[in-house]
Amino acid sequence: MNKKNLHIYYSSFNTKNGAAASLIDLANSASEVTCVYFFITKLPSSIKQILTNRNKRIKIIYTTNFKPIQRIIFKFFDVHKTEVLCIDAIKNYDFLKEVGYKNIVNYFAADLRALIQSKIYSDSDIKLLIKELLKFKFLLVQSKSTSKDLANYNIKSKTLLPTCDEFWLQNYQKNKTFNPIKTIVISIIGSIQERKNQLDAIEFGYQLSKQTSFKVTLKIVGKPLDNNYYKLCQEKSHKLSNLNYKIDFTGHLDDYRNIYNTTDIILQTSLSEGFSRILREAMYLKIPICAYVLPSNKEHICEHRSINAPVGDLNSLIINLTESLNNNEIADIVNNATIYYNNNLSTNIYKKNLTENLLN
Repeated sequence: MNKKNLHIYYSSFNTKNGAAASLIDLANSASEVTCVYFFITKLPSSIKQILTNRNKRIKIIYTTNFKPIQRIIFKFFDVHKTEVLCIDAIKNYDFLKEVGYKNIVNYFAADLRALIQSKIYSDSDIKLLIKELLKFKFLLVQSKSTSKDLANYNIKSKTLLPTCDEFWLQNYQKNKTFNPIKTIVISIIGSIQERKNQLDAIEFGYQLSKQTSFKVTLKIVGKPLDNNYYKLCQEKSHKLSNLNYKIDFTGHLDDYRNIYNTTDIILQTSLSEGFSRILREAMYLKIPICAYVLPSNKEHICEHRSINAPVGDLNSLIINLTESLNNNEIADIVNNATIYYNNNLSTNIYKKNLTENLLN
């Protein structure tokens, strides 16, 4: 097979961000790629050194916004010979087409059906999103169910199951055996907004402290994106906090993964989400998952690989966790998740799937 020429566009760079990390995976794993270009606005020098040292094909180009790249592209790149341009957002498609790129792929980490079902976005916003997604040669998605749903709207897609055990995550120690004695520490990680549904997480921790003998600490990790929603979360936290239930708003953490060292359970109560990087990292690091089932994560976290319940069914989620604790099932659940990760989501599997799905 001839070597491919892959360009990657990502507007703001942070390796702790799931989309950015996924694009790095593309760069590091694509053995059939001749050269990978990151078009970015910001990159820490330490990350630049890591990227370029690990893969000599990676080139980094800085720009304050995407328009000035037009001159650079025509000067240095023959875009007509570029097999694939992979980007993380839809807003630059028209410009990229003008420049001369033909095969433009979008890394679509969201889940269309979950976006629609959440009712957070208006019908007009959803219609506009679908219209934009139809432009791409195909979307690169994280689950088969997402791909199937997109096909209902005539949107072409290919499934590339994501990974997470990149070089920076391998430095984190895998979690010890689940064995809380008096207190269970639960962490929910993500920006504070209605879609992430931290209000359910706050109620979850409170009910768990009432229905079990454990004291519960809930760590809410992330910065507020919606101040009104953040205020609601704070008000509910003040109302429910007591001697047996502590809630800690950590705010933004430059490296949220440090929270894993003191976490017994990863909680995710999102109303809409792709197959979250947080869940993949929990699988890899052997931390039990307690989550709502979404179209995008169903194939990954069901089959006794997590404690779960249908989206919005908070009562069932609490009951299922309580029963798993009482029946000492947590170790088996974690073991099942680890086996699934190793067989389906590891970096080696990812590299194989990447060659078959993106570059063919």
